[in-house]
Amino acid sequence: IQLINNSIKDNDGNGVYLDNIRNFKLIGNDIKQNLKNGVVLCLRDNVFGNIETLDGQLLNNFIHLNGDNGVILDNRPLVSLEYLMIYDNPSYNPKFEYTMDIERRRQREIVYDGNFIFDNVKDGILGQGVFRNNKIFNNKHGIVCAFGKINDNQIFNNVGTGVHSISGDISNNIIHSNNDGGIFCAQGKIYNNLIYNNLSEYFGGIQAGNVSNSYHYRPFDSLKITNNTIYGNNSLYGGAGGVLVERDKTIMANNILNNNTIQTLPNDVVGSDLLGAAVHKNNILQLKDVGMYSSSNGNEMLPGSSSNIFISDPKFIDFNDPDGLDNRFGTEDDGFNLGPLSAAINSGVNGHKLGNRDMSGLFRIMGGNIDIGAYEKFDCGTITEVFVNPFAD
Repeated sequence: IQLINNSIKDNDGNGVYLDNIRNFKLIGNDIKQNLKNGVVLCLRDNVFGNIETLDGQLLNNFIHLNGDNGVILDNRPLVSLEYLMIYDNPSYNPKFEYTMDIERRRQREIVYDGNFIFDNVKDGILGQGVFRNNKIFNNKHGIVCAFGKINDNQIFNNVGTGVHSISGDISNNIIHSNNDGGIFCAQGKIYNNLIYNNLSEYFGGIQAGNVSNSYHYRPFDSLKITNNTIYGNNSLYGGAGGVLVERDKTIMANNILNNNTIQTLPNDVVGSDLLGAAVHKNNILQLKDVGMYSSSNGNEMLPGSSSNIFISDPKFIDFNDPDGLDNRFGTEDDGFNLGPLSAAINSGVNGHKLGNRDMSGLFRIMGGNIDIGAYEKFDCGTITEVFVNPFAD
């Protein structure tokens, strides 16, 4: 089935309802003002007990002003959602409903690529899958998922948390100005992200949560937090301004943490590790460690702390202009790029590198060592001027 360039609106029920329809395309439609949901895609067990494959594509649709959800994906069909505008719906956008067991659900990977999801009353996206190149803003939470690959998104100005993921691969995202913290994650990898100006009651930038529920799929037994720039986040009442670590075996390396606060007091990290298996090294922080559970103003760092750099100014190009003069993130004039005298240059530990490119797409390790933070400093080497005599033979 193909629905292309239609206006689907003012229905008493759903705008589009597809039940086990294979190889469908919904392209360029305006789906709005329907009494229930904008789009419902159902994947049911057939009579032989097997899962039908519902392959399809949602591309360049406007899905807005519907009575409930923007998109419902029932039993996680194999669908790509690309370049959609999903906004002004009062419920989840998209939302997932499952009857499959969790292992079969994990194997079904939905791709969200290049979508605008904004101004929805509830969460921007609720579910699992691959999330890349999306702009998600002005929702309740940005992305809520049990497990997901969350890469190259801009997630900002949400009422709740930017990303809430039990297990995730979270990289190269711009996450800022969310009102219940930047990232909550219990296991997986958080790397090469710019996380700034988020606030919450308990943590500002990242909360490394401790989730013990046995029903969650847990492919990782640790959480790695590496090469992030975490700046200007605030916790209103306690916890930590920059990173709050509440789980064992957390690795923090090569991060810049600066200007984070609890209320008005500087604080970058508060951590605990009952197993003593944590690693906390080669980070740049604004304050030295004051020891675990100290009432003094400062950081309460993880037991495995070493080779950290304590300076008040990492020498960014211009932290007051995060996306630079061109108003585009991921370019050479981004304000959180490293200045030529930054202590972060060549000061990281290469063994904790995750990913081959930094926030701007530069290859990691331009010098002898990886730089600390989300941006690698480009070094063009020595420039030699050569003058040619046009009158010489």
